[in-house]
Amino acid sequence: MPCSIAAMRWPISDIMKKRSRASARALAVAPKHAGALYGRGNVLATLKRFEEAIASYDRALANEPDNTDILNNRGKTLGSVNRLDEALAELNRAIAIKPDHAEAFSNRGDIVTLCSMARRPAASTSRLRDARIAAVAETPRRDPA
Repeated sequence: MPCSIAAMRWPISDIMKKRSRASARALAVAPKHAGALYGRGNVLATLKRFEEAIASYDRALANEPDNTDILNNRGKTLGSVNRLDEALAELNRAIAIKPDHAEAFSNRGDIVTLCSMARRPAASTSRLRDARIAAVAETPRRDPA
């Protein structure tokens, strides 16, 4: 009998419930554990509980302020609630710490696009564009092996 991929898929809510319970157990043992707080933030963001996710990322960053993955996901989540300036600042911070963080670059591009779509004043939009161009120019290039 052939295996069906569709039969192996679980509803996203079931997966998130399991991840949420796992995060809750980890936080019960170590309430300030950045990894558990980061995981909880990811679950909350997936469930579109953005403000709670941001609060969880904030707590994680209090313990690991230079964690680029937390900064990246916090920036992306801030963008989801239209806090674009804060999102851009977090993503820029992640890129400043880890210049080859591809996902942070991609998310920052999304935020810059949202800023443009929001029809911000021309000076603000050009500053964002210039910042993006400067950051891309500063990114170290890898020589093909």
